[in-house]
Amino acid sequence: MDWTITEGELDRDDVRALLAHIGGVLRDPSTRLSLETGSTARFAAAIRLYESEGFARCGPFGGYADTSFTRFFTRAL
Repeated sequence: MDWTITEGELDRDDVRALLAHIGGVLRDPSTRLSLETGSTARFAAAIRLYESEGFARCGPFGGYADTSFTRFFTRAL
């Protein structure tokens, strides 16, 4: 599944609620939730949020290219 959320659509609390909901639905411990975001200063808040929610950096997935403009995160559910 690939979702794209554009700037201004969700605030930090919305994203936290969405991550909690996804984690609650997909409770299989062998399941991982992986996220892709940008790497520039514009995405610093997203990176801090993901790290505060227990996501760790990982390599690219799902056909994404590993570039200097992308960051990838994953977390076991």
